Amino acid sequence: MGNFHGRDDPYYIDQYGSEFWRQSSAQTYPKPQAKKILEEGVKLPIDDAELFVFQETKLPECALLLKRHGGILFTSDSLQHHQDYSYCPWPAKIMMRLAGFKRTTIVGPPWKKIVTKKGKTLFGSIFSV
Repeated sequence: MGNFHGRDDPYYIDQYGSEFWRQSSAQTYPKPQAKKILEEGVKLPIDDAELFVFQETKLPECALLLKRHGGILFTSDSLQHHQDYSYCPWPAKIMMRLAGFKRTTIVGPPWKKIVTKKGKTLFGSIFSV
């Protein structure tokens, strides 16, 4: 779901026999090969789930909406919620504040900076979720 993650994917496939899904344009970790491609409209293995693909980003990213209990949104780096820094070591607390991570739901500041196309905005992509 997120372009900056995937280094441990082979472990989960080997350890648990997981079926591996990815977006077709994901290239950060080209292996393992995907068994299924994540794209809008694809039949997901969870009946009450819906996939949202960010269309206006330089790198692939998507979100998964599970339509139960009022809706549960799974994201990678795009949307984040930080409420409690008490479990973070003090250097991480300082760095998170300096990087723009507030104690609320936000668009991840480093993610936004990296994936936003020059002269463009992610407003339409993010707020259509």
